[in-house]
Amino acid sequence: MASTQLNIPLPAPLKIANIAADWKRFRSQWSNYVKAAKLDREQKDCQAAIFLACVGSEAYEIYTTMELKAADKDDPDKLID
Repeated sequence: MASTQLNIPLPAPLKIANIAADWKRFRSQWSNYVKAAKLDREQKDCQAAIFLACVGSEAYEIYTTMELKAADKDDPDKLID
């Protein structure tokens, strides 16, 4: 993947303490990461998996409780919404 070759740092994991401000920060860092790493060239399911790996354990735990359609779990845009 391009990010490894370019040593682009991953976004810092999402913290849940101040969810509104922390989500704004994470979403901005994620958007920059997608552009810099050219992640948008990857398949949607790969993008979603990388997003879930970056979001951090606290947010991932919340994600596991959400009722999402199977197709939405593989779509980073749906995960962000």
